[in-house]
Amino acid sequence: MNRRCFRCGNVLTEDLECRVCHQKYPSYRKAEELSKLYYNLGLERAKTRDLSGAADTLKQSVRLNKYNKDARNLLGLVYFEQGETVLALSEWVLSQNFFPEDNIAGKYLEVIKQNKSTLETVDNTIKKYNQSLEHIRSGSYDLAIINLKKAVSLNPNFIKAYLLLALLFVKTGDTLEAKRELQKVLQIDASHCLARKYYTDLVQKDGEEKILMPEEETQKLKQQNQRQIVLNQSIQQIATLGLGILLGAGLLYFLVWPYQKSLLTDKSEDLKKEIVILQEENNALRQEKETADKEALQKEQQVKAMVKEVQLAAQKTAAADGYITAAGAYLAGDFNAAAEALAAIVPSENALVDTAVAQLKQLVFPKVSQALYISGYAAYSRNQLEKAIEDLTLAMKYDAGVDFSDDVIYFLGRTYEKAGDKAKALEMFKLLLEKYPNTDKKGYAESRIAALSQ
Repeated sequence: MNRRCFRCGNVLTEDLECRVCHQKYPSYRKAEELSKLYYNLGLERAKTRDLSGAADTLKQSVRLNKYNKDARNLLGLVYFEQGETVLALSEWVLSQNFFPEDNIAGKYLEVIKQNKSTLETVDNTIKKYNQSLEHIRSGSYDLAIINLKKAVSLNPNFIKAYLLLALLFVKTGDTLEAKRELQKVLQIDASHCLARKYYTDLVQKDGEEKILMPEEETQKLKQQNQRQIVLNQSIQQIATLGLGILLGAGLLYFLVWPYQKSLLTDKSEDLKKEIVILQEENNALRQEKETADKEALQKEQQVKAMVKEVQLAAQKTAAADGYITAAGAYLAGDFNAAAEALAAIVPSENALVDTAVAQLKQLVFPKVSQALYISGYAAYSRNQLEKAIEDLTLAMKYDAGVDFSDDVIYFLGRTYEKAGDKAKALEMFKLLLEKYPNTDKKGYAESRIAALSQ
């Protein structure tokens, strides 16, 4: 990959000096060497199954040098091993775009493309995981556990699902099952910080001095908790008899619950302690959620403040109305609608409104354009040409000057060429060379123009 001057775009010499403006870039080589160092460190961590540590290190590597092909491909493999198939595909698609020739990422994508069941499995896994989140919000923990178990059966390396399962088991008081789910995470990612923290907290809570094997934990909990024995026996009987869900629910209601109720009556002090523990766990979960949503809330507050300022200071112009519509869609999480509304806004003479529109475009356009580019390229790879043309055209419409803008135009031209529309294909390739004369796709575009012009 040729290094180029930031000022004039010309290729740098081996001494990292521009041939035209003579600007020097000594930091280029430092960044590349540091990127290689992070890649080697990430590779060593991946070999020891420290997947989360490897992912953090490899992300730093591609941040320093986005053209580090080996680091990006390995990052995709780490994501895939963690069960994050969508993130893995994103990294491999970017790698294939940067290096279309002699790139193993293309083989990874081809294998997934040929195996149609893989993409269906990914889609079903995500649906089950999202359904479990909805059940948790509504308080239906049993249904959430069922959906999460289906998700991990479809994707045995789905770490997020295992962690959420463990938290649900803690919430329902089944610490044995929670530990088992955390052990599965540590088998996949030996140094996963969150899994280790949860496991250590559970061990300390039970007063254990060492990590017990599942069989030892089972024996210990059987001696401490007679209610768990009754529940397990009931479930085994239901499974043996092969009864349906309705009969199982009836047995749980008429046999187990009266027994549990009598135990709770006899041990009211234990119940009070359990309630206190559950309240503490609920507070901890709430704090984690608040921390995770902090950045999103800050962005929402910024947009809301700008909306209020526009409403107070701006005249009732079409641009102001368009901004308020776009901001409302953004706050509702509908980025596509926000992008469509922003694209339709005509610049006004009100500096406040124009500034607000520009700021919101910086938040919305890059996200929407990247999502459309990835889906458009995937459709192009699957030979779904109409879908590819639709998505790539919109990605070009919402272009925010990001580093893949030239790739969008190039693959839109290739899609038109596949579809047999030579005129449109030529138009795209010429537009690419006009807007991005120093693109790394320049040679490919020139060769396609020559072939289509014959």
